[in-house]
Amino acid sequence: MSKLKRILLIAGRYRAENPYIDLGVKRRFEALGIRVILALPMRSFHEAGFRPEDLADPVFVREGAIPLQDQQDFMRALRGCQVVVFSSWKKQMQLAEVARRYGKVSVDFNASVGFDHFFSGHDLSLVKSDIVLRMFTQEPRRMTRFFLTPNKMIVTGSVLYEDPEDLVAQDGMDKRERFCRFYGFDPDRPVAVLFPKAILGFRKKARLWFSDWSDAQVDDYCQRLRDLQIAICEKVRDSGCNLLVKLHPSSYASYWSKVEDEYEYWNQFPWIKILVNTHTQAMFRHLDVGLGINSHSAMDTAYFGKPFIYVDSDLIPPPPLPGFHASDQSCLLPRGPSSHWDQNLSTYPNPWFASWIGWFARQEELSALLKDPATYRVDPEQLQRYIDEFWLHNDGLTSRRVVDLVRSEYEQIAAHRSEWASLARWRGRYQDFLGLFSRRVGAKPFHHA
Repeated sequence: MSKLKRILLIAGRYRAENPYIDLGVKRRFEALGIRVILALPMRSFHEAGFRPEDLADPVFVREGAIPLQDQQDFMRALRGCQVVVFSSWKKQMQLAEVARRYGKVSVDFNASVGFDHFFSGHDLSLVKSDIVLRMFTQEPRRMTRFFLTPNKMIVTGSVLYEDPEDLVAQDGMDKRERFCRFYGFDPDRPVAVLFPKAILGFRKKARLWFSDWSDAQVDDYCQRLRDLQIAICEKVRDSGCNLLVKLHPSSYASYWSKVEDEYEYWNQFPWIKILVNTHTQAMFRHLDVGLGINSHSAMDTAYFGKPFIYVDSDLIPPPPLPGFHASDQSCLLPRGPSSHWDQNLSTYPNPWFASWIGWFARQEELSALLKDPATYRVDPEQLQRYIDEFWLHNDGLTSRRVVDLVRSEYEQIAAHRSEWASLARWRGRYQDFLGLFSRRVGAKPFHHA
């Protein structure tokens, strides 16, 4: 049987909070004697790509990272590789098609926030959690589009919070006292973190969600959210907690927002401290409670065993889009906050999120709630149920599971190479047909949708 000797690892989108998120997978392959070519999609390739200055980053220089400026760079990097492993991102669909056409095994894995997972017709797709798997398998059209079958989608967890560069320990941020001193906090007081939406990014989304609204309606919608976020901050301050604001990841993505605008807005309130983006993992370890309105960050706080409080989230109407959040059919946990799971709520108190570890509160209740130590207690049994449903594991070993499954998939395909090659050719012709049909009817090519 052919032995896996060399792979091409395509990094996902650039993350200012942790650009090295995919290195754990790379190092696990290398520990098994497999050569890894790490490729960084650049901004010329897609708008969420890496920046030119990242190529001079000592970490990427040490790891031998190469840039992908265009598809020709990908073709050159593909030579000699048996498998292409993708850190899941929606802008890499064409690369997966090219890899298959050239007889390469294609696998993707999850390194994303929220429910993000972008299938691209891979031979194997490694999914974050059971709920994400259900959300996709309940959509037969999407399964057909990407040639997916349930046995080619495996839940492994996510590498999102693995830390191959030990970033948390840098500057002593793994110590709570050091972390609190940096932000001028009293380490004996709880740390409450607000997870707001990006100002410009949220407005762009609102314009897409409510396409029939006027500019004035969109402005009012976004202003209500901002006013409520500041009101929450005031309640946290009044409760005696340390307050920290963690800017939305899209604040640092040039195609969605401008981080300068975010700082200009929040700096109007000098009593509000803004998290340094590279302190994100340390923040999750040191926070006592997360807060939000329409954030999916309750998933992330729970990963670290921390509670989340949604505040007045039903006052900001969600968009009328199917699949926007986990439905009753996809989420098997009781609906609403874990503080009320035993009450079998018949309606969602928070229409933005189906189920979470923590509480739901009205603005006027928040200060008193934050002063109650019971708020910060997480039931271990409820937490484990949540981890099982939304993350599979929070053990930091997803990279190991990813690598083991990639090797297993390659070995199975290598053992039936002729049959697999025939299937790959058929899939390529089918995609060609779809592209031709789309052009004739004036639509975008299917794989660009």
